[in-house]
Amino acid sequence: MSPTGEYRPDTWIFATCLLWGATVTGCRAESGRSAMAQVPDATGAMARAAAGGEAGAGAASTGMRRLWTGRDFNFYASSPSPDGRYVTEIDWTTGDLAVRDLATGEIHRLTDKGSWEESDELAEISIFSPDGRQVAYVWYNQEIRDYELRVLDFAVGADGIPRGSDPRVVFSSAELHPYWLFGWSEEGEVLATVYRPDETNALALISVEDGSVEIVKSFDWREPRAVLSPDGRFAAYDFPADESAARDIHLIMLDDGGEMDLVDGPSNDRVLAWLADDGGVLFHSDRSGTPSVWRVPLSDGRPGAPVLVREDVRRPRPLGVAGDALYFGVLVEWPRRYSVDVDLEGGRMLGALTPEDDPYDRAVGDWGWSHDGRYAIHTVTGSERAGLWLVLRSEDGGFRRDFGFDLRKMGSLRWAPDGEAVYVAAVDAQARAGLQRIDLQSGDFETMRRLGRAPLGMGGDFDIGPDGNEVFLRVRSPDAPERGPGMYRGWIVAQDVESGEDREVVAVDWRGPQAVSPDGSMLAYVDYDHFRVAPRLLVVPVDGGSPRELFSMDAGDIGTPHWTPDGRTLLFRVGLPSDSQVLPGGHRLWTVGVDGGEPRRLEAFDDLNPIGVRLHPGGDRISFRTGTRLGELWALDGISEATSAASDRAEHDR
Repeated sequence: MSPTGEYRPDTWIFATCLLWGATVTGCRAESGRSAMAQVPDATGAMARAAAGGEAGAGAASTGMRRLWTGRDFNFYASSPSPDGRYVTEIDWTTGDLAVRDLATGEIHRLTDKGSWEESDELAEISIFSPDGRQVAYVWYNQEIRDYELRVLDFAVGADGIPRGSDPRVVFSSAELHPYWLFGWSEEGEVLATVYRPDETNALALISVEDGSVEIVKSFDWREPRAVLSPDGRFAAYDFPADESAARDIHLIMLDDGGEMDLVDGPSNDRVLAWLADDGGVLFHSDRSGTPSVWRVPLSDGRPGAPVLVREDVRRPRPLGVAGDALYFGVLVEWPRRYSVDVDLEGGRMLGALTPEDDPYDRAVGDWGWSHDGRYAIHTVTGSERAGLWLVLRSEDGGFRRDFGFDLRKMGSLRWAPDGEAVYVAAVDAQARAGLQRIDLQSGDFETMRRLGRAPLGMGGDFDIGPDGNEVFLRVRSPDAPERGPGMYRGWIVAQDVESGEDREVVAVDWRGPQAVSPDGSMLAYVDYDHFRVAPRLLVVPVDGGSPRELFSMDAGDIGTPHWTPDGRTLLFRVGLPSDSQVLPGGHRLWTVGVDGGEPRRLEAFDDLNPIGVRLHPGGDRISFRTGTRLGELWALDGISEATSAASDRAEHDR
């Protein structure tokens, strides 16, 4: 989502999700960490965190370098400079385009849009020119409320500080919306994915000189990932071979549109980068049984046999090539989900945290207990091949059922009051946002509401009335102004489940969560005075009336409110303000009485920084995520030497 709440293509389609590997001691929680994290090596052979295994062909010549470790990363949006000194970034303190100096780790802004209070514009995907003197990037323009392609000059000053020139708009269109940038040819053309209003997409070449566009290949709702040859003659892309998640790689001749299979078969193959000097295409594959980096050599567009470059490289997020090195990011640490018994009135935890890990290499997401408290259901993100899942389990762990879905993203979930279904905010295989109802007997799901570009908070929160007849969610007013104090952007509406008709409950200025009281008479919700400033927790009668404020802050954010079973108290998370949206100042749990009384902080949870909080229907247990999100940037060196040696050995064996 952009900060405006507009729906845009999911930026985490290729996001990584690694193995669980942490423990709980008493009431202290640790983050999940990869059990197969890359380890730098001086000899070139990969040091493996898991025991056993020999390096494959080519591994003796390659080396792994850890370039950077930190929390404020945007691997989906980054690319390396040709000399490998910098990677492009998004500075989430403002939304500006930036570069990270890999020698110092510092972030330097290349644009200067002002604060979030001044502007909700932001940078997204970016890429260096082949000579490193320019950066092309996708920019969200609040005036047109859409994305456009921009270019600026890049230079490092005499003081050693990187700077960007005033940008110029290269391409902006109401019919084609640029997003993913895959390569920049020596001829000055950028290979990009463009989206169409009919929810299809295409690969296109966009001239950075005059903005002219040439459609290379059209696709349905499914997205390719592509790479461009340095001379601009060829493009390679991966795409699902069928309805499964496994992908094959194809080669396009850009002069005449001719096409051939480059890498196919039962394996899952994804492009990583195109090497310089016609060095061929790097790709990631499980064809050997272990996720590894491979290379397809090319001679004037004619492919050779794939060559293993580096064995056992798990879930790399490719940034591009600098010199003879592949730059990539990995997620190595992330918050885990726990449950614990609580005494909310006394503000105490009762006992130790219980980890709610999924044993199948999948990250646990949103969590919800059934209304009778007998079952829990949660979302999980798949491993190398898996998609998105719901996992149903009994409270005593004696019953478990998995539901797999052809969905690209799942957000918040809520149980239907009758316990026979759950509702999930999701993006389906056709890249359409919607509210899905999933039958827990058959596993079938149906779309209750198409959300498209309309919602203020797609992927955020909604709630269901206790009788199951209405769903409460936020929608944008068609004539909502772009900004302005006191100018509402939309409504919380109650949608009738049977008729699909909306009933307006209360006007709101910004996206946020809401929750219906146990008796269905009141709605608690979070709103902001203006554009994510001064969050407030309010309650309003569901049948209409004036809202009443219970809690407010000057800055920060407020999470989903949860009603206690008696309907007298709300439990909620507070996100403390900081200098960065990616690096929050901390998270605290609070309670407040609905009928009056001072809000109270639950100090016992201060050290845990809880997020994604959910309250058990009995009011005596909570579930939440806690821990650190940590990423690493890596370089895989010596690719040409390794693949040449492997090719020589293969020729000798023949």
